[in-house]
Amino acid sequence: MKIVIVEKSPIVRQSLKKLLSNVEGVGIPGQADNWVSAVESIATHRPDVVLLGISIPPMNSLDVLANAVTLNPKSTFIVLTDHVDKQTEGECRRRGAKYFFDKNNDIELLLETLRSLQRTSPQAKRI
Repeated sequence: MKIVIVEKSPIVRQSLKKLLSNVEGVGIPGQADNWVSAVESIATHRPDVVLLGISIPPMNSLDVLANAVTLNPKSTFIVLTDHVDKQTEGECRRRGAKYFFDKNNDIELLLETLRSLQRTSPQAKRI
């Protein structure tokens, strides 16, 4: 399964990459810290999953999500954020996020979700 990580914090990006590299069959062909890089990475790699922080410069974070979904609607979009509230979650889901996780408390749930997607999704190619 190909995953692109879109997150402004280099520490969080590297931590996620390290964590996800331990999941069998997962590859991280692209990473981005801003919207321009995110567009390039999503367009180039056509990932199965886009793991998206919602504070991505220079755009409004929810616009980033809506535009990313338009760019590659076949990807599964997972928001990983520390802006956890029902209003933000609802807006992310309305704009195309399939999953919404708290980056401080839901990492194990994120990993379980990725493993489940890998088992059940015919388009999730093993790396």
